[in-house]
Amino acid sequence: MEHVDTLDVSDNPQIGDRIGVRALVRLGGLETDSVSVQVVHGQALDTDELTNTSTVTLTPGEDLGDGRHEFTGALEIERSGSFGYTVRVLPQHHALANIAELGLIASA
Repeated sequence: MEHVDTLDVSDNPQIGDRIGVRALVRLGGLETDSVSVQVVHGQALDTDELTNTSTVTLTPGEDLGDGRHEFTGALEIERSGSFGYTVRVLPQHHALANIAELGLIASA
């Protein structure tokens, strides 16, 4: 994970507002269909831990060269109170039993 940007965030976000997310990911020799880039968002506790989370899968975008790829998407604020998110990259293949099978999850 190289960089994560939020887009279209107002100074006073409200329930129902949509927040754009753009992640720049260096995949090296992997293709974009070999990974799933996701935003996990929810209520942020005082410890910065997220609870009551939802997940949005980002869409592969521009190939930026040198193994770098852009992924974009949007999430919706679903509840009031403190809000937080993280972006994660997971392996994706039809033969995997579940997303954590290989233990190869990168978060930002």
